[in-house]
Amino acid sequence: MDKPTPEPRGHSLAWTGAFQTWTPAVTSLAALGLSIYNLLLFREPPQVEVSLPSVLRIGQQSNVVFFIQPTLTAPNKTEDLEIITKVELKMQPKDPADSSARARFWWNQLVAFEHPPESGYKHADDPTPIVISQDKPQKPVFSFVAEDWKFKAVTYEGILTFHRRSNKDEPRVEKFCLVISDDDVKEFAKATESNWWWYPYRNDDPGGRDRHGDCYARWDGY
Repeated sequence: MDKPTPEPRGHSLAWTGAFQTWTPAVTSLAALGLSIYNLLLFREPPQVEVSLPSVLRIGQQSNVVFFIQPTLTAPNKTEDLEIITKVELKMQPKDPADSSARARFWWNQLVAFEHPPESGYKHADDPTPIVISQDKPQKPVFSFVAEDWKFKAVTYEGILTFHRRSNKDEPRVEKFCLVISDDDVKEFAKATESNWWWYPYRNDDPGGRDRHGDCYARWDGY
């Protein structure tokens, strides 16, 4: 019986060398693909934290104007930017029986207050997307307007909604409490004939916390 012809040793060595040459490249590509997959799968979207100020300002003439300056920060470390595309404000009474006191405000503009704030304010920017990065927190002063509506002497729940580019289905929502008293309503009525027409409301007034807790209430410190 004839013996099988052995494969030339040179041919075998060529295949072995080629395999050894391609193995590191294939391994590197596989590792790169796995890294990209994990990055896309487990990458955390940028987060936004909203801190409400201790003071907000309210004015009421033919329309209601509401000024508030939240601090917007991105606490998690990421190279991505977050964009706030739209901001909404609603006011609704704590007591459902006062349904006529509900109001939906529209974002009018961003403003800059003079110093001191009661001296006046000026237009700073139009409603526009707000870019937030970890190293650059934002502190815009929002001006909201409710047309043909007046505050009543009730306790309100304010709802600030920040719509985000990264997660359109889950906007960031911040709620707060606002107390409008009978005296406030009378003061608003008088202010329509004067230049001084907006008032500070605070949630940290030591003299008012016993009565209003963490709610914003009109502050007479100015």
